[in-house]
Amino acid sequence: MSLLFALIATVTVAASPTPTPEDEAAAVAWFKVSGHALSGADASAEDLAPIAERLSAGRVIGLGEATHGGHEDQLFKANLIKQLVRAQGVTVVVLEANRDAARDFDTYIRTGVGDPMTLMRSTSFFRAGRDEEFAGLLVWLRAWNQVATRPVRIIGIDNQDAARDAAFALDFVRKHDARLADRLAAPFASLLPSPGQPWPHAFTWIQAHTTADIAAVQTGAQTLKEAIAVRHAEWSGDPAYAEALYAADIAWQCLHQFEREGKDSATEFVTDGYFARRDVFMAQNLMARLDPADKAVIWAHAGHVMNWLPDSYVKSGYSTLGRELKGRLGDAYTVLGATFTTGRIMTVAERNGERPSSAAPESVVSVPNDGPRDIGRLLAALPGDAAWIDLTLRPKTPALNRWVLSDYNYGWAGWAVKPEDWQKDAAPPADKAMPFDKGFDVMIWFRHITPARRLPEAKSLAQ
Repeated sequence: MSLLFALIATVTVAASPTPTPEDEAAAVAWFKVSGHALSGADASAEDLAPIAERLSAGRVIGLGEATHGGHEDQLFKANLIKQLVRAQGVTVVVLEANRDAARDFDTYIRTGVGDPMTLMRSTSFFRAGRDEEFAGLLVWLRAWNQVATRPVRIIGIDNQDAARDAAFALDFVRKHDARLADRLAAPFASLLPSPGQPWPHAFTWIQAHTTADIAAVQTGAQTLKEAIAVRHAEWSGDPAYAEALYAADIAWQCLHQFEREGKDSATEFVTDGYFARRDVFMAQNLMARLDPADKAVIWAHAGHVMNWLPDSYVKSGYSTLGRELKGRLGDAYTVLGATFTTGRIMTVAERNGERPSSAAPESVVSVPNDGPRDIGRLLAALPGDAAWIDLTLRPKTPALNRWVLSDYNYGWAGWAVKPEDWQKDAAPPADKAMPFDKGFDVMIWFRHITPARRLPEAKSLAQ
């Protein structure tokens, strides 16, 4: 689990307990009794139906992936979303994706406008999502909407595309007041590209500018947002008004959440609340964009959708998208996590202790999750290649009560990993251990994951 919290400080307290062989044996016995076998990542509707039913109580359902570069967990999520749409009334697919990309996807699945493969290659859409697994879902949603009585829509709740978002909001203002738009655009001169030039990746732009530069553009985004909001009475009749206000808001969010990472910022700093900003904003964005009758499913990393954290993290200001939603929705938020035993994934390999750029090439990296502190070692006792477990039904036996106080790695990986340091960190303090039965209602397990099937891309499109 500690990969999720690599940047968060800990205090010196007793280490989380090392599980005894007897307690681990009790956990394995629980898995064997309660695990439901699956036919694999491309599970049948019959396999998926009980999982979808178990999660259906949620008005919002979080689906977490173990890595951004695995085939099996991504394909499983795509198929589960289809089942949730077919059988459980889901009407909104929420993506850990930027507004501009998600808006184009939404237009495509509702109207058929746009080529889905071209849309997926937009640099507004994270490279980690440009794969066959998501492409299949996108095309299926278009087919569903052609016959559905209540079409599904897509929304993006991430905020890492400040240039496009600011440009969209400024273009909206320009339609109504060109002089005002010119004044509002001035602070964005360094962020907005010249005609014919590529859109900058937000984090890359931030790393190339000073704290003062970032603050100036951030202030401009706040002013832009306020200028649109104050003209609600005049401009809200324009169908693009709500989107423009949202775009201005998330442009500000992007600059705010990375404001300490300019080229002149301290190389090391630790503030838990700072690292929580993105998740807090994503939860805020999701709730603001849902209609009262909507039922939504989230496609995101498991580290975002998990709904629980130890009190020590909460007290220090840290949070997750899922924890924020749990606080707002209670039992109307349900969540699925994912893990595996062994795997090879498509990701960026960090080398020589240097943080890679967003343009660094991906490669296939081995990510074993079967070591002494890895949960995949215990789950490997299950038969077959995949299974799911309802974590809320854990027996409250003394052995399992002791066992869940220990801490295991889940094999979680983001857009980049350090192969030489993979899951070699020490056990966390006891007050920051993550019990296996917390954070998720359901856990999906795969014996082995393989690399995501990325779409073919020209090198110039890589990010």
